[in-house]
Amino acid sequence: MERKVYEFISQTINDPIVEWKKCPWTGQDFPVFQGDIDLLKKISPKIGGVQYGLPLPTLSPKARQIRRLMRRNDRKIYKTKCMKTSKDIISFYHPDIEKKIVELNEWYKSVDNTNLGKEFDFSRTFTQQFGELLDTTLKENVLNV
Repeated sequence: MERKVYEFISQTINDPIVEWKKCPWTGQDFPVFQGDIDLLKKISPKIGGVQYGLPLPTLSPKARQIRRLMRRNDRKIYKTKCMKTSKDIISFYHPDIEKKIVELNEWYKSVDNTNLGKEFDFSRTFTQQFGELLDTTLKENVLNV
């Protein structure tokens, strides 16, 4: 959006623009509103009596939306087999990807991933361990949103 639009929004909702930032992905300027700062202060975690502030956004609203939706696949569907029943099902996951896919009804009836939990290994990164956990869990064949 253009600066004029953001400034009009700021005046209309009576929320002043504190600063302007440039998005590294889109190259567009975007504002940081006072309401954004207030919200981040409000939801900042408090641990042991110490409040840890959350950082201001570095990406534009459009880029943040793109980043949130990057993992979703709503455009392509594939024919694959259910891990439990061996029936042919339609899935958002490509058959070549080593995912354990289960038909949605079967997933609701019998899948219990709680027994797959592991102790956290502090010598490895969280993302490595989380990726391994995601690979071992059974997934429903479609996004249920």
